Formats: sequence, structure tokens, C-alpha cells
Amino acid sequence: MNKNVIYLVNLVLHDKDPYCLEYIANTKDFQKYLPQFEQMLKIFILVK
Repeated sequence: MNKNVIYLVNLVLHDKDPYCLEYIANTKDFQKYLPQFEQMLKIFILVK
């Protein structure tokens, strides 16, 4: 595992199907781009 990378995993269940949403960034940029990932999670919609 790379020590210079941070992984954030968000597991979502939709109609009993699992979806894994991941944010991976180097330690230098993780906090910089985290708000963008969090915003994407807020507006993420699963459609059949």
C-alpha cells in the first residue's frame, strides 16, 4: 500500500445492490479536493 495516498470509500446500497464510491488522492491534495468529492456524494442519484 502506498503511504502517500489516502483512500476514502463510501458504500451505498440501492435496491439491495451495493455501489462503492471511492475518492483516492495523494496526501498533499487530499484535503484540497475532498470538498468536491463530498459535493458529488450529496448530489449522487442512482437511477434504474
